[in-house]
Amino acid sequence: MGSGGDRAHRRFYPHVAGLRAVAILLVVVFHLGLGPVARSGFVGVDVFFVISGFLIIGQILADERSGNFRLSGFWMRRVLRIGPPYLIVVVCSVVISLVVLVEPREFRDFAWSAFWAALMNSNHYFLVLQGYFDTDATTKPLLHTWSLAVEEQFYLAAPLVLIAWLKLRRRMPDSPLPDLLLAALMAASFASSVLLTGGSRNLAFYLTPARAWEFAAGGLAHPLAGLLRRMPRGALQAMALAAAGGLVASGQLLDAAAFPSGWAMLPVASTALLISSGIAMPDAFVPRALSTWPMQRLGDVSYEWYLWHWPLLCFARIGDFGRPDVARDIGAVLLALALAVLTHAVLRRPIAGIRSRMHGERDRWSVVAAGALFSILVAVGTLSGLFAAANRAAATVPVALQQIFGPISDRCALAYGSKIPVECVRPSGPRTLVVGDSYAMRMFPAVRETFRKMGRSSLLVWSPGCAPFRNLTESGWAGAQQCATARARLPAMLNAIGRIDGGVDSAFVAVDWSFYLAHVRHDPKMSAKDGIAGEISNLLAELRQVGVRRVVVLGPYPKFRYRAVPCLARAWKYGLPADVCAVPTSDWTGFFRDVQEQLDEVEKQVAEMKTLRVSALFCDPDWCRPFISPERPLVIDNGHPSDEGAREMLARKADIVRWLVTGNPVSK
Repeated sequence: MGSGGDRAHRRFYPHVAGLRAVAILLVVVFHLGLGPVARSGFVGVDVFFVISGFLIIGQILADERSGNFRLSGFWMRRVLRIGPPYLIVVVCSVVISLVVLVEPREFRDFAWSAFWAALMNSNHYFLVLQGYFDTDATTKPLLHTWSLAVEEQFYLAAPLVLIAWLKLRRRMPDSPLPDLLLAALMAASFASSVLLTGGSRNLAFYLTPARAWEFAAGGLAHPLAGLLRRMPRGALQAMALAAAGGLVASGQLLDAAAFPSGWAMLPVASTALLISSGIAMPDAFVPRALSTWPMQRLGDVSYEWYLWHWPLLCFARIGDFGRPDVARDIGAVLLALALAVLTHAVLRRPIAGIRSRMHGERDRWSVVAAGALFSILVAVGTLSGLFAAANRAAATVPVALQQIFGPISDRCALAYGSKIPVECVRPSGPRTLVVGDSYAMRMFPAVRETFRKMGRSSLLVWSPGCAPFRNLTESGWAGAQQCATARARLPAMLNAIGRIDGGVDSAFVAVDWSFYLAHVRHDPKMSAKDGIAGEISNLLAELRQVGVRRVVVLGPYPKFRYRAVPCLARAWKYGLPADVCAVPTSDWTGFFRDVQEQLDEVEKQVAEMKTLRVSALFCDPDWCRPFISPERPLVIDNGHPSDEGAREMLARKADIVRWLVTGNPVSK
């Protein structure tokens, strides 16, 4: 590419600034949860990646070909552009957290996220956190920094790769090998995006190598514009409109659980085509629409708005006990926009002044070093400060309001398909099997304690998010495929349990029924609700084959809009009634009816099954409460039983528990 191309890379393209506005609007509306307006608005991040690739790759190539490229200058510009507003938002978020957060675990979790965010490595931190036991996204005010970490990591690698590619091309001017190697890197990145998507840990979502092809697609936008200039104007207009339609469709139709995978090609290709068509034909309808004054101004502050909007939105929701409130959320993102405008205005001139004074290599490297040092200082300072806050909270918040949800540590808590440890088959006396998903795991300590008093041992077989039903398919969550694989191993495991000395003669089944109804698919003619009776009947038949004579199934009970333990801790701190954590009973009446009708149908036909009906423990005619008393939570998070909650469920239905062991009649 000649000098004209180099100058073109330095040009300001107003439609690209407008695309930034589109990207941030997609993300913000998605985070507001405004339904069909941007159901898949997370693709706004992919739009940002393509734009960044277009600008950064173009600048690197232009400077390198003109002989002006310096790593020090490139990284200095990145530090000055990204660092100041980024660290300001991290520090302000820490300050806000000291006011809003209450429970020790909240402080510790946020401390680590702030630490890794300040070091621009939060994508790896949040990747490690992924899984069934991870907390809800709205409890992570710095979750959005994962994408900025990916960008920063790309900026570290991109100039090195491109310089190596250009040097290789100069040494081998007549060989296609350099271009083939670069194309192979891009193809490998795309392949990793496809292959690593999904699972309980969506590697492709957070890892920079699996996202690098999106930046590279942006780098191809300018060469593509040269080809598009040869097209008839009418065809180019149609292509720009089609690309805009592809971007709109991306914001509506894609499934987060199956993203990025190959589906990311739709927003990435659409964005690259919009950039290219706007260069080739600036007066086309779509580029002109993107170049309007409002889109320009919004694009100017899109980075700062992205930084501010998610922490303010999360803290507003956390501080308001997770209650849905569209007006509050809109107020939070508008405040974020105001802060974005202020941040952009205040920092623009000082940063420009620093850049204008940094001429030599030493000056530029000193800015890079200062940026790294400030990041380390912020990281260490926030970690120590927030852990001190966590320790203060641990000393004041009631112990019952500090419980943590996670897998229990017990050798006899076995995943589907696991080998059975020797200690779990001794003694050989009567034994009860606890089977199900994470609800079964949370019930197990209380069941084991209760049955131990009756001279019985217990064994848990479970898998997170996986009901022990064979004839179903789950969708809409990241662990669906692993669930299917784990569930396929369950029958062999049940047979192995049936063969151990003493076997099992009773079973306790616990399933998160609301999760089941939300994610299970049977055949198209049958809803998840209508399949419950059949699934329970099939499970009972399997259990009967391994020696189980009686089965108790945990009945439905409500879920809560926010984690119960932090909610109750927050109410305790502010002296508010614990009912701020309650939900209307009317929200769950239909759910109770749908599930219980199916369980009743089986119970009428199968004498060896009974339901542990516990909804009355939570709900009166008006409200469902996640507690027995303000300092005695029934559940830990949105629905998993606390230790005391599990014991209370069994104690309230002691006659059912005795029936499970003895077969004695249950009082009406």
